[in-house]
Amino acid sequence: MSFNNFATVPFTQKHGGIVIGKGGNTITAIKKRFVCNIDIKTPDPSRGFETHCFLISGPTMDNVNRATIEIYRLLNISLMKSDAQLRKDLDEVSEQFNHLKLVMEEKSFETPEPEEVTPKIPDPPKKRKLFKKKPPPPLNLDPDTPDSNPKKIMLSAATDDEDSDSDGEVE
Repeated sequence: MSFNNFATVPFTQKHGGIVIGKGGNTITAIKKRFVCNIDIKTPDPSRGFETHCFLISGPTMDNVNRATIEIYRLLNISLMKSDAQLRKDLDEVSEQFNHLKLVMEEKSFETPEPEEVTPKIPDPPKKRKLFKKKPPPPLNLDPDTPDSNPKKIMLSAATDDEDSDSDGEVE
């Protein structure tokens, strides 16, 4: 069926679903109620369609206008629901922002606590190299060999002999 009266209603894909309805029920009801043909046009700049739109055609301009008004009413409902959700989301974000702002202000008034000093964990003890002790130099017990560093030996002995030296040195 070809009609000479027509109108276009642009829409975004997000909001067009309310006019189409589940399984196309809503658009079919509008077509029957207003005796119109409604086509969905995708963007095609060569044919004059810059965005998605509903192309409404009908036997009289009255039918086309009434169908157009109904489509705009449905799109407006969808836009208002979307706007309400955006406002709700904006309010939530605003509340979170204000809360964080207050927390930051509180922190700026607090006296800073001393920074925790992380105790330094000492390095594990190094393994010591065990050296064998050098044995002492051998004693020179041979009286004939001159000692490079003679040492005086102090002897003390108790004797009955009064004629002995009193300092007890032996040469």
